[in-house]
Amino acid sequence: MRRSFRWFLLGAGVLAGCGPSVAEYCAAGSPECSPADAAVGDAAPDARMEAEVGNSALDGGLEAAVGDAAPDDRVEAEVGNSALDGGLEAEVAPPACDPTKSPHDEPCVVDTAFGIFASPAGSDTDPGSKSAPVRTIGRAMDMAKAAGKRVYVCAGSYPEQLVVGSSRDGVNVYGALDCATWSYGAANKVRVAPALSGYALEIQSLQTGATFEDLEFDAQNAPYGAAGASSVAVFVSSSQRVQFDRVVMLAGNANDGAPAGSGTATNWFGTPPAYAELSGNNAVDGGGAPSKPCTCADHSQTSGGAGGGPMNIPSPGAGTPEYSDAGAGSGGMNAVVCGSGGSPPANGGDAPVPVPNMSSASRGTCSPSGCVPGTGNAGDNGKPGQGGGGGGNGPLSTGSGGGGACGGCGGAGGKGGQGGGASIALLSFQSSVNLVGCSLTANAAGNGGGGGMGEAGQAGGSPGMPTGSGVGSGCAGGAGGAGAGGNGGQGGPGGPSLGIGYMGAPPTVDGVVFPQATIVSGISVGAAGSGGATGLGGASAANSTGPAGAMGAPGQAGLAAAVGALP
Repeated sequence: MRRSFRWFLLGAGVLAGCGPSVAEYCAAGSPECSPADAAVGDAAPDARMEAEVGNSALDGGLEAAVGDAAPDDRVEAEVGNSALDGGLEAEVAPPACDPTKSPHDEPCVVDTAFGIFASPAGSDTDPGSKSAPVRTIGRAMDMAKAAGKRVYVCAGSYPEQLVVGSSRDGVNVYGALDCATWSYGAANKVRVAPALSGYALEIQSLQTGATFEDLEFDAQNAPYGAAGASSVAVFVSSSQRVQFDRVVMLAGNANDGAPAGSGTATNWFGTPPAYAELSGNNAVDGGGAPSKPCTCADHSQTSGGAGGGPMNIPSPGAGTPEYSDAGAGSGGMNAVVCGSGGSPPANGGDAPVPVPNMSSASRGTCSPSGCVPGTGNAGDNGKPGQGGGGGGNGPLSTGSGGGGACGGCGGAGGKGGQGGGASIALLSFQSSVNLVGCSLTANAAGNGGGGGMGEAGQAGGSPGMPTGSGVGSGCAGGAGGAGAGGNGGQGGPGGPSLGIGYMGAPPTVDGVVFPQATIVSGISVGAAGSGGATGLGGASAANSTGPAGAMGAPGQAGLAAAVGALP
C-alpha cells in the first residue's frame, strides 16, 4: 500500500501539471501530457493499457498505474475494490476473537468452537451445534463441562429446574441470542420457568464459580395447600464466584402458615373421665394411708400427704408441691377431733397464677438446604395444684387417717402458630455473589398462623378415707388443689418479602455491598406477612377457682426489604 500511495502522489502531481482542464489539454497522445505518460515508469505498453482500461474510478486506475508491478500485482489491481478506501480495508486483517468475552461484548464468540448451543426447538440427543442445538440448559451444561466450553441459549421458555452443582462447576451460560441467526439482542428473552414449585435455579458447592448472563429465572407461587411454603427464584448455597449479569429473578407468592389449633396433647394425670388416680389413698386397718404421688405428663409432680396411724405413728404428712399459701396442704394432727381444734387436715392450694410467656423474635432458620419459616413459642404448661394433707388418727389415737389427694395437673400450653412462607428473588447462604444490571422481584409473603389455645387446668383429687367409726375413727385426708390452665401459644411470624435474603456475606449489587437496605435500584418487593394471632389461655379447672392460663404473644411481623439478613 505504501507503493500505491506513492504512485497516487506522483499521479496527482502529473495531473496538476496538465492545467485546469484535463479534458482539454490531456487528450491521448497530446504533447502537453507526453512527459506525464513517460513518468509512469518503465512499464510495458500492456501495463499502460491496463491502466487505461482498468477500474473506472481514479483510485482504481492509480492502483493499476503501479508501473513495474509483477503480472499478479496487476491482476489484483484490476479486480480490486473500485475505491481507494475499500482497497485499504481489504488489506487490514480483522482483529482476533477474544474467547474470554461474552456475546454482549464480542459477537464472534458465538461459535461452535467456543460453546454448546441450546434452543427450545432442539433435542437433547443432538450434538449441541448451531444447526443442531440441544433442548435443555442442563444438558448443554453437561456437554460444555466435558468439552471445556460455555453454553449459548437462544430465546424462548425452558421449563426446567436448573441445578448447578460441583459436576457443572465453572460452566458459564449466556442468553439473549436469536434462534435463527444466533446474534445477540437484548429483546431475545430466555426464560427458565419450571412448571413445578421450587427453585428455578439452584447453585450448590461451586469453587471455580459460574457466570449467568441475560437470563430470566421465574419461580412458581408456593404450591396450593402447603402451609408455610415459600417461593424462591434463585438459591445459591456454599458457593464462590457466582456472577449474574443482566439477569431477571422473579419469586412468586408464598403461603400462610398453619394455625396451631388446640391440639390433642394433654398434661393431665389419670384416666378420663373420673381421673380417680388423683384421689388420696384410703387408710388401712394396720395404719394410716400412705402418701399418694402423681406425675403429670410434663413430669411435674404433686402428691397427697400420708395419714396418721395408731399410737401416733406416723404423723400426718403435708401435700406437695409447697406454695406460699400458709396452711394449705398441711397435714392434720393425731389425737385431735377431726374438723375442729384448729388442726384438721388441710386441702391443697391451687396452682399459682401463670406468668405470660416471652415473645419469640425468630423468623426462621437457614441451612445449606434452604430456609424454614419460624414458629411461635408454645405456651407454658400450667403448674399443678398442691396435694392435700393427710388426716390424723382421731381423738383417741386408735383410728387411722386417710391420705391427702393429689392436686390437679396444669393444662398443656398452646402450640405456637406456624410462620408464613417467604417470597425471595435471590437467597444466598454462605456464598460469594456479584450482580450487575440485574432485576429482582419478590411478591407477597405468607402470614403467620394463629397460636393455639392452652388446655384447661385439671381439678384436684378427692380425699382418702380413714378407718373406724364413731369416736375411735381416724380423720379423712385433704382434697387436692386445682392445676392452672396452660398459657396460649404465640402466633407464628410473618414471612419475609426480600429481593435478596442472605446468611453470611451479603451479595454485591452494582459494585455496592448492602448489609441491609429497604430500597435498592432494580429490586422490588411485595408485602411482608403479618404475625399470627395470640392463642387463648387455658380455662380454670372445672368447679374450681383455680387460675386460667395467660394469653399467648402475638406473632412477629415479617420483613419487607430489598436486602435483608436472615438468621
